[in-house]
Formats: sequence, C-alpha cells, structure tokens
Amino acid sequence: MEISASSRLDLRTLRAVNALALFGKKDPRKSLWRRTILIAVCASILLLSELLMLALGDSLPPWMFIVMGVCVLLTLFMLYLYYIAPKRQYKKLGKQANVENHYFFHEQDMRITAEGANGFHSEETIPYSMLHALKETTAYFFVYLDKIHIFPVDKRTLSATEIDTVRTWLSAVLPYTLCHY
Repeated sequence: MEISASSRLDLRTLRAVNALALFGKKDPRKSLWRRTILIAVCASILLLSELLMLALGDSLPPWMFIVMGVCVLLTLFMLYLYYIAPKRQYKKLGKQANVENHYFFHEQDMRITAEGANGFHSEETIPYSMLHALKETTAYFFVYLDKIHIFPVDKRTLSATEIDTVRTWLSAVLPYTLCHY
C-alpha cells in the first residue's frame, strides 16, 4: 500500500518549521502573546515603582532596568523570528521557493520526490529506521532526517484514514511527539 502526500516550500511551511524550532510542543501564538503580556506588565510595574521611588526621593537599582531591557529585547527577537524571519527566508530561497515535495509512504520506507524551477528533479528512498524522529501538529507531520533536517508533510493533502496510517507506520519506528497546536 502506498500513501502519497505533498508539501510546498512556501511561507506557511517556513513559519511552521520556525514555530516548531522555537516553541517545540507549545502553541507559538499563545506562547508569544503570554510572554509579551508578561514582559509588558513587569515593565509597567517597574516603571511605576521607579516613579514612586523618585517621588520619595530615591531610585531603584540600575540592574533592574538592565534585566528588564534584556527581557524586552528577547521578546522582540522572538516576535521577529516567528513573524518576520520566515518572510526573509522565503525571499532568500530564490529558485528554491515553492519547490514541491511529494512523499510516498510505504510500510517500511518513504520515497521523496522534489520538483522545482528550471526542471529541477530529485528522488530518494529512505527507510524509516534511518530517520530520527516524528513530530505532529494539526497542519503538518515533521519527519526528521536528523536533528536539524526536516521534511514537512502537509496533512491537508491526506485523508483522515491516511493520516492515521502514516502516523501508525512512523510512530512504530520513530520517537513520536504530538505538538499542541
């Protein structure tokens, strides 16, 4: 039995890969907004405390402002990595943008065919035992070739029974992680 799926290297896929790398199993949008709100509340409390201390003729230690500044910068950097970096990555792909990957799953292995611009064509068969891990979100299967190379499989191209079958085949051999988004 062969199950076929596909995925396009587009902005949506790049954002999903970045979200998985940054946030792991947690929902990236919820995590980002929780962090942003927490940092905003802490910064507000710190500034109000400083105003109160100045009114009393004293001041807070400077290291508190340095720590708060670092936290704000880290939060801004996370927002950048999730929202803006995928757009920049997509622009930098050039001819590789919108490469169409086709995945053909069998019981023991998967065949991957990549087709791109200017007649680019590549094909490879990989046994499941050579893969590293499987992670699943509501929109994608992420099949790890090793710790950093990922095959994102778009679940929209599969039926519900095919999704269950692929999950069963891969999770029988690979470490499986269900991400909560």
